[in-house]
Formats: sequence, structure tokens, C-alpha cells
Amino acid sequence: MVTRLGRILFVSIAASCALQRWAIAETEFPVLGQWHFKSDVQTLEFQTVTTAEPSYFLLREPSRVVIDIQGARWDEGSVSQSYNGKISQIRIAEFTEGVTRFVLETSDPNESLNTKNLKLRSFPTESGETLWKLSFGDSPVAQNNNDSTENNAFQYPPALLPPVIPGSVIVAPPPIPDNLRK
Repeated sequence: MVTRLGRILFVSIAASCALQRWAIAETEFPVLGQWHFKSDVQTLEFQTVTTAEPSYFLLREPSRVVIDIQGARWDEGSVSQSYNGKISQIRIAEFTEGVTRFVLETSDPNESLNTKNLKLRSFPTESGETLWKLSFGDSPVAQNNNDSTENNAFQYPPALLPPVIPGSVIVAPPPIPDNLRK
């Protein structure tokens, strides 16, 4: 009786472990596809699955553009490459689980970047993935529209946004009182 109960317990634990491994494997994020930087036109191109959502924001001192790709993982550790031109260095790494981060550092650390000068466009590919191009407003690629979806609006980093629940109503935040404004 005890050995039968032990066998049932062992089989139950083994089945539970197998189900947990399967569930973890199902929630893994796809690896970021190929990427490259075209230094002659100062444009970063990267390929993602269609469910990945890139967003970008600017940091100062030194000036840099940060691109977070929600829904993509990076398995190659931290990579850094140097370039000539407006962008002097690009670093890429997995920022958090399922978020890959590009950091594009400008050659002039005091340069004042503006989100209006950046163009993030998406292009569908034959393989079903999405090709993304981030270019500066003064580059020839940024001025060429092609068949792309353009994203000009400032996007907050995912950590600052509340989760979106399907079927929920989006409510505008209340205005900031005058005594709290800088």
C-alpha cells in the first residue's frame, strides 16, 4: 500500500514538473532577428516577429537614443560597436526578460536630440516578420516614405505605462495643478 502510494506521488510530481517545463517553454520570447546599422545614412534596421513592439525615448548627458523592443529576447550578451557619423556607438543587450534594448550614442555628447527628428518605420517582410528602420529626420531614408507605417509620437518606456487590459476604457490623466509645475 505504501509503495503504491509512493508510486502515485512520484508519477504526480513527474507530471507536474513536465507541465511546468512545457508552460515555461510556451512563454519564451522569440529571439530578435538580424540587425545592422547603415552608417552612411545613419539608420538602424532590425527585424522582429510581428508581435514585438519597439518604442524609443531620448536620454541626455551624453545624448543617446534608447530603443526598447518588447516581446523579443537577445541571447548574445552585451554587444557594442563603434561607428563614424552622428551615431558613434551602438550597444545592444537584453534589458529585462523579453525586452531587448538598443542604445545609440551620439558622437557629440552635448547634441540636443529631438523626437521630431527621429523616424521609426515598419515594413512587412515576405517571411511574415517586420523590418523596422529608425532614422534621423535629416537622413535620406527618413525622407523616403515607401510603404511603411510611421511612428512619430513620443513613446514612454514600457516600465512607465500601466498594462492595457482588453476591453478597458482609457481615461486621460488629470491635469497637473499650477503649483506643481516647474
